[in-house]
Amino acid sequence: MRYRVSGPWRPPGLPVMVGAFLLLATACGGARGTTPSNPGAAPPPAQGAAGPTQPTSPPPSAPQPVRIAFAGPSPSVVPLWLAQAEGLFQQHGLTAEVFTTQGGSRGLQVLVSGEIDAMHVGLFPTVQAVAGGAGVRMMVADANRIPFVLFAAPDISSPSELRGKRIGISSFASESDSAVTLALRELGLSREDVTVLQIGGAGERLAAVQSGNVQAVPLPAPVTVQAEKLGLRPLLNLAEHDVPWIFDGLVVSQAALQHDRDKLKRLLQAYLEGGHLGLRSPDKARAVIGQQFKTEDAEAIAAAYRDFARLFIPDGRPDPEGIRNVLHEVAASDPNAQAVRPEDVVDTSLLEELTRDGFFQRLGAAAGPAGR
Repeated sequence: MRYRVSGPWRPPGLPVMVGAFLLLATACGGARGTTPSNPGAAPPPAQGAAGPTQPTSPPPSAPQPVRIAFAGPSPSVVPLWLAQAEGLFQQHGLTAEVFTTQGGSRGLQVLVSGEIDAMHVGLFPTVQAVAGGAGVRMMVADANRIPFVLFAAPDISSPSELRGKRIGISSFASESDSAVTLALRELGLSREDVTVLQIGGAGERLAAVQSGNVQAVPLPAPVTVQAEKLGLRPLLNLAEHDVPWIFDGLVVSQAALQHDRDKLKRLLQAYLEGGHLGLRSPDKARAVIGQQFKTEDAEAIAAAYRDFARLFIPDGRPDPEGIRNVLHEVAASDPNAQAVRPEDVVDTSLLEELTRDGFFQRLGAAAGPAGR
């Protein structure tokens, strides 16, 4: 099956792109609720929640800055949001700036430029980046399944009626793009049967199908709840089909993994603590979900929380079968990816160090089965 992408992975126009993202981070950080109200202090853990673990080495005398971007709002970003909102980065000697790049492929280009320290993004665009010569690795995964539902306009009553129609995604080589490929295959169709258009984030995609610009879109929770209320038809829930897939995780540069390991290790601790805090303090997770998705709809917030809780991986380890599936899909359309191996795109050495240090034991996290 041919996978349509926008061409070989390369960072075109990076100075302009990076400047735009830095302005976005500065202008929108407070509005998105990614900065704690009291950055110098962290609130106590919620009742019944595990408190933060001690850093595996003494914190630096002065906090180290770290810049982390995410592709777009998704339940899988909850660990990152909570780590920021609850002051977990500060507790590990970091001052974190967290913002969105509105696209995973774009964010990887900024990561390669050195303007950010980590990108929260899927393995699919990461493999494409590596195949194109980028030195990046995923160091932790937080979702081993695809939490997308393919919705169609109300007048589409069966999958076969999608032939000749338009499907909206965020951007080519994104997780929403790969989700469309997999969904079409499950429905007995292919990308050659439809026209795929780059629309933008989940909100923009929902508006596009409402206006008739496209006839189907892949959506994550909590936007799925709004889509159902608007009468859109859910054609396929990919999560229910249980296809192993590395949907999201933290990707860093290979150079940083070699030369800045202590900083990345602290980042990783705060991030994993954020995920476990979300599991043990649902109210905190729901609050940050509502804030980041700008909604007070309890049903929508609950749907997003269910996806997070179901998919979060307690020990952060990506599913080997999911890695193989992603590699296979990328290689099907990109000859440069055919020689890419799992170890070329995933590096769990810091997770292994944390295991040896007793981090997961202190966190109360059994390093066991991957999240589903």
